[in-house]
Amino acid sequence: MHRLYQKILKISPTKAVILYIFLDVICTGLGMGVPFFNILLGLPTGWFLTSRAIEKTWDPFEPARDSLKKGLLTSLFTMVQMIFIWWPYFLKFFEKGFDFKNTGIPYILYTPKASLVS
Repeated sequence: MHRLYQKILKISPTKAVILYIFLDVICTGLGMGVPFFNILLGLPTGWFLTSRAIEKTWDPFEPARDSLKKGLLTSLFTMVQMIFIWWPYFLKFFEKGFDFKNTGIPYILYTPKASLVS
């Protein structure tokens, strides 16, 4: 188990970023635009970022700063995906007389407008 841990931490940063982008896009597709699986992906991603930052230095503040910066970048990538997916619906939300029933979004709440907002 210790060798697997060391192998994972020795992945090059470029490969780690490519793997994260691939997995994040897959999680976005699995969640159909709802970032539930992206949030779950954040747990092992946070572990990986923190473990790599701790391996580099013994200073207690440097790994925290490094992990937070990289965590911000991962969440911004997910946010850009969500904006790309939901932007057309967001614009239609402010149109007068827009028919919310024909958006194709399932009605999880009592009214179509409330379902789109949620």
